[in-house]
Amino acid sequence: FKVTLFIPHNAFLHRPLLDPFLFPCHVVSQQLPFSDLLLLSRCARLPTLLTAKTIFVTDNSPANFSLNHTPFTHPDLFSTPSLVHNVQSFLDYSLGSRLNDVVLLPLFSFVLPLCQGFFNLF
Repeated sequence: FKVTLFIPHNAFLHRPLLDPFLFPCHVVSQQLPFSDLLLLSRCARLPTLLTAKTIFVTDNSPANFSLNHTPFTHPDLFSTPSLVHNVQSFLDYSLGSRLNDVVLLPLFSFVLPLCQGFFNLF
C-alpha cells in the first residue's frame, strides 16, 4: 500500500480533523517523491482518494513548488512504503475538482474512520 501524503505543518495543533473529506484530499494513491513532482507541468492534476477531487500543481519550480497554491515546506519528509511531504497549510480541496467535466478516478477510494490516525498507515 504505497501512497503520498501531503501533511500540513503543525496541522493538528491548529485544526482538528472534523471534516471527513479533509484527510482523503491530502492523499494520492501512488508514491511521488519530490523529484517526480518537479517533472509535472503547472496545472497538472493528481487524483486524490476523493474520486471527484484532484489536487493540482500551481508552481513547479524547485524553490517554490506548490499544490493548490500551498507551498511545500519539507519535501520528502518521510520515506517509508508511504511518502510524506510537509506543506505549509491544508490544501483547499474545493479548488481541485473536475477537469473539463471529466472526473479523474484514483486506483482505489476509501475514507478512513475519523478515529484512525493517518500515521497508522506506516
